[in-house]
Amino acid sequence: MVRSEYEVIRKMAANMIGKFKKYWNQTNGILAIATISDPRKKKIDCVDYYFKGIYDGGVELKLERNRGILDGLLAKYQKSGIQINNQQ
Repeated sequence: MVRSEYEVIRKMAANMIGKFKKYWNQTNGILAIATISDPRKKKIDCVDYYFKGIYDGGVELKLERNRGILDGLLAKYQKSGIQINNQQ
């Protein structure tokens, strides 16, 4: 839509992309952690694949940030001493 022949559409699309980028930058860590934690997904490989498609550069830094968040959550969970019962 940013290449539309109509100026109003191009402006609207550019505005929407700006809002999306702002929102995505605020939530991508949460969504990445949810994806990594989801047993149905391929974990970090899935996030790695999509981040490379979304971002032009700095993907490794973003992935390391998310790995750090996940490592922190795991450490906090392990310190809590909570036991999980896997019986169904």
